[in-house]
Amino acid sequence: MHPLHIAVARGDTKLTNWLLSFAVDIEVLNYNGHTPLIHSVNLFFEYPDLQTKQTYLQIAYALVKAGANVPDTLLHNVVASGHYRLIKILLHANSCNLNSKNSNNHSVLDIAVMQFNFQVIDRLLHDRRINKSTFVQAFGFARKLEGSEARRILTLFEYHEKLIKPDSTLGIQ
Repeated sequence: MHPLHIAVARGDTKLTNWLLSFAVDIEVLNYNGHTPLIHSVNLFFEYPDLQTKQTYLQIAYALVKAGANVPDTLLHNVVASGHYRLIKILLHANSCNLNSKNSNNHSVLDIAVMQFNFQVIDRLLHDRRINKSTFVQAFGFARKLEGSEARRILTLFEYHEKLIKPDSTLGIQ
């Protein structure tokens, strides 16, 4: 097993950071075909105690900061989990494709809407990488929802829709 995977498996943030300082291959696969980032996220969800979760958040952040690739399926699954701090960490990666669709043709924004996760919806709508097509699809989906929570979601979309200007680099592209 690669030393970086060993450091991740042990939850050793110091060793992980030390190895990353040597520009090790951060995309190396383990015996399950997982990168160290995927491994750290899986371990984050595996352990129930907050201290261990915090450790794997730190490791995930170090890996993202070092340039780890965030696969589309990982991002979709983490958004589906609704864990805001982990979502924020993954969104720091330049490799995040917020407009990719899963096998059900849903973007990460669609998933956040389906779960009525206002914090994630707002964070994603503020991200310049969300394109207009993704915005429009999720907005259309939000319009079909009912209830007071659905109204809050529509308010978020309507606010961000006003920020969209065809000739502007601000807001949705």
